[in-house]
Amino acid sequence: MSIHLQPTRWVKSFIRKFLNRRGYLVVRTELFTADQAELQQLRHAVQGAAAPVASADLLELLSQPVPSPSRPAAGLYTPIFSYDGLINDPKVIHNHDFMRNPRYIKAYEVAERALGYDHKMFWRLHVALWCATQAQKLPGDFVECGVWRGFLATAIMNYIPWPSEDKQFYLFDTWEGLDERFLTEGERNNKAKLEHFKPYYANQYESVKTHFSNYPNVHLIKGSVPETLGTVEIGSISYLSLDMNCAPPELAAAEYFWDRIVPGGMILLDDYGFVSYEDQKRGFDDFAAKHGVEILALPTGQGLLIKPASTEHSQQIRATFGNVAGVEAVMRSVVKILTQEGINSQPNAETNIGNLVGLYHGYRSAYHAVSQNKFARVNESEQARAAYTSQAKSRTYLPTMLKPRQLAFMHIGKTAGTSFHYLLRRAMPLAAVFNGSPEQYDLVTKEGLEEYDLLLGHFSFWQSQKFRRNKYLITFLREPVDRVVSSYFFLRSWKGVIDDTNREAIEASRQLDLMDFVRSNVAHVRAIVENHQTYVLGADWRTPRSQIKPSLLEEAIQHLQSIQFVGLTERYDESVRLIFSDIELDDVPPIERLNFTPQRPAINDISMEVRSLIEEKNQFDIRLYEEARRLFDEQASRIKGFGQR
Repeated sequence: MSIHLQPTRWVKSFIRKFLNRRGYLVVRTELFTADQAELQQLRHAVQGAAAPVASADLLELLSQPVPSPSRPAAGLYTPIFSYDGLINDPKVIHNHDFMRNPRYIKAYEVAERALGYDHKMFWRLHVALWCATQAQKLPGDFVECGVWRGFLATAIMNYIPWPSEDKQFYLFDTWEGLDERFLTEGERNNKAKLEHFKPYYANQYESVKTHFSNYPNVHLIKGSVPETLGTVEIGSISYLSLDMNCAPPELAAAEYFWDRIVPGGMILLDDYGFVSYEDQKRGFDDFAAKHGVEILALPTGQGLLIKPASTEHSQQIRATFGNVAGVEAVMRSVVKILTQEGINSQPNAETNIGNLVGLYHGYRSAYHAVSQNKFARVNESEQARAAYTSQAKSRTYLPTMLKPRQLAFMHIGKTAGTSFHYLLRRAMPLAAVFNGSPEQYDLVTKEGLEEYDLLLGHFSFWQSQKFRRNKYLITFLREPVDRVVSSYFFLRSWKGVIDDTNREAIEASRQLDLMDFVRSNVAHVRAIVENHQTYVLGADWRTPRSQIKPSLLEEAIQHLQSIQFVGLTERYDESVRLIFSDIELDDVPPIERLNFTPQRPAINDISMEVRSLIEEKNQFDIRLYEEARRLFDEQASRIKGFGQR
């Protein structure tokens, strides 16, 4: 049994100097020994002496090896700490010589100054620095979601020669604490946890911004994840750190960035192993299973996921082709026909396959390496078409003309679209996804959009004409008065980025009560308050709002009737299960509500005067919503397993 001493201030000071002389970063000063005689000797020498023990004498005591064969002969003193889940014990000593590394000491001390105090994260930082040094060797930028005062990012940029690195560092945080809209029910009910984090974030952003202004290629993205994920263009990623202290944003970020993470890239999960963060543990275990990878649980409480080089291809091959041989058979038949018809200059089919796969890093990319005109020629051959249709059943491996139904979700604001967006992404982890704004949908060609399996975003109905002919289009509508009320309180509680697209509406919501907000003539407010759902479904996004007329309602209803599934926000859970049944997705992920506004009043608590005014301004949306309810009942009757309710 180890016996601990509480040394006097003088002894602590001496030991700190003693260890510094040997190159240690001193983290906490205690003494231990398992030998009673040694303990009495040290007590007598240090505490019982009439005068302070001479340095040489104490040094000699501290230098005596401990008579234990299971322990290195490192002397009587070893720094003891029980932080990061690693407890140094007299019988089992973790090797922590990284704390003697001058680079580590410098990085820790600079990061500690940025933090403002010593948070005792020695081993967690060691793990993060190891990940960063591995990621340093790979192409791709660094991303951290959950930054606080910048401890990890600061240490990393002081540990590796950041100014000479051709990388960017993207830092995402609210810098205002947890956003209750993006919490699980369990996290939301954990009031102690919510209160715990509030004081940590008071007035942090400006100081953090000033601190990181001293480092090149660092970008601070303020606001709530997942709302801010699409606000900045990020290419490939080699290092991703997730520490937002709540599950939904972390899982959303992992899904969003997964395709951008290069093979060998590091994903570091700060809270994965802590018992008070079980929602993260369960969520990331599901995430890992869907992506065919495993998470290494560390005694520090962290989780580590290294993206394998074969993830994107081998799992899709197993899931959709059965085995690699099936893909090879498809490639051989195609290459053989290409060679026979003189389409491809390579005479040797085996060499051709190897070159394609090696050059383009996998079968999927190799397929895309063969141009469309070659596929058109192949498609004329019954042999090649048979090989594709019999073995290549994956929507991601087939060329465009053979690809099956494309899934597209048209997100209308404040209709539970964010919840459904991330539900689809969890349900289809292997899909090629495009998520964009109306402007971005304009920039991508029809041919480009046809390459994606899942299309998401605030696009207009007219833009869906660029999608595959064989598509399954989904949208949700919401009772118009409730949608306007929800929008108002959502804007009032907004914690994301404020820019030219939302500034007017946010400022109006914070300055005006609900009645005056609905009466406002501010353009961005009117776009939210007046027949917004009719506009999205009936008009091109560039159409002036002044053109919302009865003819536009007629077009919106026609478009609504052509959509494969119209969900209702008020019947969200039922809508999700109907959709998943109709598109034959077997497993419905846990249904959670994201991006909702906590503590907003119920619709019955809104005065009749305000509700009447909203109804007056949304006559077209009310008519459109009536049609949506009719269509919903038709769909429920049509889809197997659901009757009209």
